[in-house]
Amino acid sequence: MPGGILFSIVFVSTALFFSFHIKLWVRFMLAVYYGVVFYLFTKGYSKLVEERAQHVDKYGYDFGSTEDVRMLQQFWGEKAAFVDRYSCLVIVPIFVFLIYSYSKWMKRTDNSFLKVLVFLTSIPVGLVGLYFWITFTMLGYQP
Repeated sequence: MPGGILFSIVFVSTALFFSFHIKLWVRFMLAVYYGVVFYLFTKGYSKLVEERAQHVDKYGYDFGSTEDVRMLQQFWGEKAAFVDRYSCLVIVPIFVFLIYSYSKWMKRTDNSFLKVLVFLTSIPVGLVGLYFWITFTMLGYQP
């Protein structure tokens, strides 16, 4: 399992676990959704990488061969397209959930000082979310 997926699972799990003000059934449904999406993504991604490894084992790889370079570029293109398809299924729902969660948290807070603190906690969460987005989309990096 690629490191980006492990980080994604930890990020999503933490966001769901610590959102106490969101109903339990909503968090459970998101956990099931992400479980299915991460399972399908990992299965498909591993299949792509394994097919590439089998091709290299069977035929070898020569950096000077235009056929091998073309096959490598095709693999990179397929991998990038695969990650692009799943990136919207993974990234958009968690950011919508985080925005919804923070808005509920802000509405429940009466003190203006606490609202400032809630807003300040959104900055590191946003930075970690940005890192999450980068690590997930880098799985489809095509040089």
